[in-house]
Amino acid sequence: MRPAENSIAALEHGMRFVDGVEFDLRLSAEGELMLWHDDLFTGNSPKNERCLEVMQSAEISAKGVEKFDELLGSQEFTELWRSSSKTVNIELKVPHPAAKISDNANHLASMMTKLEDSLNEFEWGKLGADFIGTSHHEVLVDEEYFIS
Repeated sequence: MRPAENSIAALEHGMRFVDGVEFDLRLSAEGELMLWHDDLFTGNSPKNERCLEVMQSAEISAKGVEKFDELLGSQEFTELWRSSSKTVNIELKVPHPAAKISDNANHLASMMTKLEDSLNEFEWGKLGADFIGTSHHEVLVDEEYFIS
């Protein structure tokens, strides 16, 4: 059985069998980095109620979405990241317009700060990682802008 997209199982599999992985991060209402690609959760409720960014992380986790810190808790994933030439591309997603979070630059800056804080123990400069921030207009954010 194939692991779910953006799941820890899928990312561990990718680190074992290919040159690296790509995954997407979104920021929950209380500021938790979550492994999720889509703009909205499926359902019939209004779009603004299906945006990950307006939900608490417990509600998001109940939908089967895992936290970035849980991924970093995977010894298999982090050991392969640290000890090999594997590439990890992390895409930072900005909210769907229905979330009514209009300052995408500050949103991405907050995500970069949280990402940097989470990765500090992993000797940041030695990891093979690329970061891009995207919106519906494909805004690219250079890691040098946020990390000194």
